[in-house]
Amino acid sequence: MGKIFSRIAICVIWAVMIFSGLRISTNSSLFNDDKNTLHLFTWPEQFQYDAIYEFEELTGIKVVVHSYETNEELIAKMNKTKGKGYDIIAPSDYAVKILAKNDLLKKIDKSKIDFFNELDPFLLNRNFDPDNEYSLPFDWEVFGFGINRQFNDIPQDQVSWDLIFNTDLVDYKIAMSNDPIEAISFASFYLYGKKESLSPQEYTELSSLLVDQKNWVEAYAAIRGDYLLVTKNCQVALSPSAFILKAMKDHPDIDFVLPNEGTFLTIENVSIPKASDKDELAYTFLNFIYQKEKFIENTDYFLTFPARLDVLEDTEVTDAYKRILAETRKDRSKVHNVDFIMPEASARQLWVKVKSS
Repeated sequence: MGKIFSRIAICVIWAVMIFSGLRISTNSSLFNDDKNTLHLFTWPEQFQYDAIYEFEELTGIKVVVHSYETNEELIAKMNKTKGKGYDIIAPSDYAVKILAKNDLLKKIDKSKIDFFNELDPFLLNRNFDPDNEYSLPFDWEVFGFGINRQFNDIPQDQVSWDLIFNTDLVDYKIAMSNDPIEAISFASFYLYGKKESLSPQEYTELSSLLVDQKNWVEAYAAIRGDYLLVTKNCQVALSPSAFILKAMKDHPDIDFVLPNEGTFLTIENVSIPKASDKDELAYTFLNFIYQKEKFIENTDYFLTFPARLDVLEDTEVTDAYKRILAETRKDRSKVHNVDFIMPEASARQLWVKVKSS
């Protein structure tokens, strides 16, 4: 009976820490040697905490999880600390490029991992990390529009980026990405299609578009788009797929659709900071968390798309999940990476202008 109450107490502690934005290891009194402690810096919903607890129980390695809400936060913290204090991080695509450029990441030793051949080739050798020298894909999502069908029952053949950018069409509140690199990529795609850079005139037009858009933005919070839709604070939410797909399970009026012109994906990766001296622990954790059964559990729980190819046939995902995945795979030339189309400093200056307008 005591053991049962102990496990209940542990679960309560974990739950509290998740909602506070910081997850910590359980059974910390069992570990006294910091050399046997692994520090993860990751998104709040990247790894299931029960899998981390199982890893601790199995290996005796303590895991401390620190969380961030945006890539901006991750990049700023890594630049400030030079990565010291973290052993595994989970940067999105373009963040890998920045961190590698700033010499903050170790090269991945592929001889120390046993799952590389199971990874989806579509996610490998991307322009943000050719040859996957500094990162390994873990899961991915596709950006689309969460829609509250009670207010906006637009048919699929009319789904367009106009839903969040067209001043003649939008007469409702929306949720928009709070990431400047993402927002600029989306706005540029709406105006000009896929581009690698902008002219001064295009920069001015894009700036005006984002400033005008602010008039109908309820919140710059793509990862809270599901909440804003369910509470009817907005009618359309630009969001990564997993958040809306989870909301759809309990709210039949919520739907997720992809814009017909094409869209963007976001790949969440794992990387090892250059300042870490715990490579053995890091690779032990990666080989554990990349196991097929762990990926199945993670996919069923978070509804992200897995980096392993051999997972989906054993998952219990929804029909909507399968539909979006099939649509994304149907023409992958219409699914793009978020990337810099202007210098990083200019992007951040533009975002300050938008947010302060």
